[in-house]
Amino acid sequence: MNNLCSHGNAKLCDGFVEGHRVECPFHQALFDVRDGTVSCGPATEPVKSWPVKIENGRVFLNLVS
Repeated sequence: MNNLCSHGNAKLCDGFVEGHRVECPFHQALFDVRDGTVSCGPATEPVKSWPVKIENGRVFLNLVS
């Protein structure tokens, strides 16, 4: 998923991760790391995410979609 919160210009890598959710360090919006959807506001727009698959212990990202 994209590293920038859709609500403000905050880096999500500076937030907290618990389970499948990452918390924005500025306004505490929560995003699902699996697909970028908003779990809790104030954000209303999802963050960009990319499909991932694991084959034979290797991680593949589909950066075209």
